[in-house]
Parts: sequence; C-alpha cells; structure tokens
Amino acid sequence: MCPTRRFREVFQDIFVWAVVTLADALAPSSEYVAVEILESGPNLPSNSREVREAYRKKKFEEEQKASERRLIQKEREAEIQAAAEKKKQDLERLQRLRDHNILRKEKERIARLAAMAA
Repeated sequence: MCPTRRFREVFQDIFVWAVVTLADALAPSSEYVAVEILESGPNLPSNSREVREAYRKKKFEEEQKASERRLIQKEREAEIQAAAEKKKQDLERLQRLRDHNILRKEKERIARLAAMAA
C-alpha cells in the first residue's frame, strides 16, 4: 500500500472522528451539518459508514422517544381538559339543583304561611 493512500485513510478516519465529536458537542443544527459533511465525504472507509449509520440510528431513536413524549403529553392534556369540563358540568348541575331546592323550600314556606293564615 502506498504511504500516501494510507495517510489519506488515516486522515479520513480522524476527520470523521472530529466531525462526530464536534457534532456531539455543538447544537442540533450543527449535528445536521456534520451529517451532511460525513455523507458528502469521498471514498470514506467502511468504519466511517458504520459511524454514520450508528449516528443516524441514535438520532432516529432520539426522535422516536421525543415523538412518544409529545404524544403522551398531548394525551395528558386531553385528559386534563376532559376532567376540567366534567367538573364544570358537575358544578353547573349542582348549582341548578341548589337553585331548584331553594325555590321549592320558598314555595313550601309560602304554602305553610298561607295555610296558617287561612
């Protein structure tokens, strides 16, 4: 193997390691750029492909977990809203019942007073 070719392979391995390390250290937008850089690299050795695939798999799993968390949060919010609506309806029903009972007792009191006056 030619020394220049070996140097290029070693350099590419170091380059991939540096890009992945920087991607882990920087913001998510930089990670996307790092993936683009890795994918555009010419003649990357198989180890680099494995690193890229592992990186993609890791990101996919993280996105799946995040989407599951968002879905669970939406379900919880829907349950909370449903419970609040049910509580509101129960309070309205109880208020109507109280108002009805007050009117009924007032009518009974008036009827008793009318019976005593008669």
